[in-house]
Amino acid sequence: CPCKYGRCVWKGIRKECVCDPEFGKVSDSECRYCDCGRGFNCTFSGPYDRYRMKSNCICTEGYYNSGYSCRAVCNSTHPCQNGGTCQNERCKCMDGTMGDFCEHIFWCSYECRPRLIVDCVYDQENKNYACLCKNRSLLFDYEEYVCKPCPCGEGTCKYDRYAFRRMSCDCNEGYKEFKKHCKKCDCGPNSSCEIDQKTGKRICKCEDGFLDREGRCIACNCGLDKVNCDLVNNTKHCKCPVGYEDVHGSCEDINECLTNNTCHPTAKCINTVGSYDCKCEKGYRKHEREDACEDINECDEDPDLCQTSNRVKCVNLPGTYKCECLRGFEPVDMNVNPQKTKCEKYEESWLPVGIAVGTAVLLIIISLALLKYMDYRAAR
Repeated sequence: CPCKYGRCVWKGIRKECVCDPEFGKVSDSECRYCDCGRGFNCTFSGPYDRYRMKSNCICTEGYYNSGYSCRAVCNSTHPCQNGGTCQNERCKCMDGTMGDFCEHIFWCSYECRPRLIVDCVYDQENKNYACLCKNRSLLFDYEEYVCKPCPCGEGTCKYDRYAFRRMSCDCNEGYKEFKKHCKKCDCGPNSSCEIDQKTGKRICKCEDGFLDREGRCIACNCGLDKVNCDLVNNTKHCKCPVGYEDVHGSCEDINECLTNNTCHPTAKCINTVGSYDCKCEKGYRKHEREDACEDINECDEDPDLCQTSNRVKCVNLPGTYKCECLRGFEPVDMNVNPQKTKCEKYEESWLPVGIAVGTAVLLIIISLALLKYMDYRAAR
């Protein structure tokens, strides 16, 4: 019997194909390649059509059917590589990698050559391949495909193949790159150092509170943020903001309440950091339109303020008020708080009047007697 990619065997009175490994039976007389991976068999289903029949991979233990081929199962013994993660026993590969365990890196075999001197690794940061010389002291040149010594000196070299394969230096601490070489760049403590890429000169940038003096950062702190500080003949000068003054090289708060302020005479000055507030005294309040304090008329605001009885009336005073007895009434106690005055009806008494009249008559009689006595003396 015709049996492509297999061998013909008898089964009872019929002949049928037994397919070779990695092939599946399409009909009794034909086998087709499975494409499930090396060593895996399959079956075919669907209508007998070269393009419409579907292969069903038969995977062995340790593999799963991905729908197209048999893929290896990932686990602690067989972990995913090159940054891939194992999810439900299947590797989820990062961009630029493929394979059951993400072991294949795109473009490795083409770019990283010759393989005798170059290793191809996966750069997880850039999600792509990277070529490293087996001698790690050398640097791979992506243009010439050779390993070269690093010209950076105090640092390591690297090629950025994404920036037109430009080589750059990763310099050690205290050095900065200048024309593909690490140049010493140290401004001392409290500073950062950069290199002018045109002139190669050192540029020192001092931290806040320090000034650059001949390549060294000297402390110049006036005690406040964003305050201009300057050194003149090694003497510190501070340009303090409004509300502060320079006191021996430090910006200190001005107590405006002890100097000039615009508080109303009836207001109390309260010093604050960098400024001051005016608080009206008790019995006064802030004027609506003017920067001044006005008296509170307590009697108008509370008509019942003194109405403990119908014998008292409220009298407004600067900053306060008092309760006065109406005409015909007098205070019960003269020593009580004038805001708590109690009154009683005024009763007239004739005793004081009688005493006053009697005193006056007595004085008249005495005066007349003295006059007569003086006339008598004069007649003798």
